[in-house]
Amino acid sequence: MTNAFPQTILQLYEVMLHRQYPEEKLIAVRRTYELQLELFAGRISASGKCHIEHGVGTAGILILFDAPFHLVLAAFIHNAYGLGDFGDGRKGRITPKRQSEICGVIGERGEQCVRRFFELPWNVGSVSQTLENFDSLDEVTRETLVLRLADHLDHHQNSGLLYHRSDHMLTRLAPMRPNLSEMAKRLGYPQFIEHFDAVYAKMDRQHIPSCLRFKNPNYCTPRSYVLRPKLRWIARLSALKSRGKRIRSKIVARAMPRPKRA
Repeated sequence: MTNAFPQTILQLYEVMLHRQYPEEKLIAVRRTYELQLELFAGRISASGKCHIEHGVGTAGILILFDAPFHLVLAAFIHNAYGLGDFGDGRKGRITPKRQSEICGVIGERGEQCVRRFFELPWNVGSVSQTLENFDSLDEVTRETLVLRLADHLDHHQNSGLLYHRSDHMLTRLAPMRPNLSEMAKRLGYPQFIEHFDAVYAKMDRQHIPSCLRFKNPNYCTPRSYVLRPKLRWIARLSALKSRGKRIRSKIVARAMPRPKRA
């Protein structure tokens, strides 16, 4: 199955022009893309794919699935609070200044989805719990779950997870497959299921040589760029705090009782 979704901004523009989007929406997409370029310049996904392409790909999926427009805009910068570079050396946090900047580009509802994307746990246990409590979910959370499904699908395009340095993410996400298909159905986006099945089937039978697995860090700094000393130390401190949070999360996850098998 070839990649049916746009992966570059020009391909996305072609889709929007073909669908005769009004000029104000074209301008909104261009402005959001420009913000994305600033927040994710140099950011590389674990597969070696540029994070900017990933954002465009996620937005392209939502356009072709006729998702609300504010959700399309949120898709470009869906991980802004987690990985975006706002110029202060800190990552993994939400501040009023950052919220104001994002609201000014994609609107309040779009920013709410970006914020919820950052806050919403995404693992086997949390997805199962979300399905159990599905009827009580608010509208922003439901829209954010649609955004999560698009993010998940784009990461699987072109067997992306197989190009990671290790199989950690593949092993972590594989058990979620049935629940994500069920989630797509409940959210009213059954078209995800066909594409999930196609990318899963391709990945399950495909082998990627180890020489093509991406081994570089997830951020590539241009050689002519020298990080200011103050920001360097802030970035290191932020990285240590994020590492501490991940360790604590793993400890909490292991301490939680596992569901009994039927």
